Order: sequence, then structure tokens, then C-alpha cells
Amino acid sequence: MKAIFLELKTDDVDTMRQKITAFGVKVLDVPDPHLYFQAPGGQVFRLVGINEDLTKYERNV
Repeated sequence: MKAIFLELKTDDVDTMRQKITAFGVKVLDVPDPHLYFQAPGGQVFRLVGINEDLTKYERNV
């Protein structure tokens, strides 16, 4: 979970989740409520809502 991933933001998380999983990507089993998936090229993405508060995921370095 300390790897780099790209974040996709949408205003309709449920619909986008359905579209992404229907495409047949590899869904990753992550202990988090967000959808994490791997594209065919190996990139890992996290799907989140546009207005979602994600401050709990931020770390102070």
C-alpha cells in the first residue's frame, strides 16, 4: 500500500465503478472502501468522488 497509484475522480462513483469493472480490469483487494484496479499496462488507479474529503489519506512527511 506504499506504492504509487493514480486517482480518478468522478461525480458518479457508482456508475463509473460499474463501467470500469464491466470493462474487465483486474480489481485489487484493498482494505479500503474505494475501488482500486489495475489497467492492462500495470498502472494502478483509485476511483474517488469529486467532492470527497480525502484528508485522512494524506501523510505529513
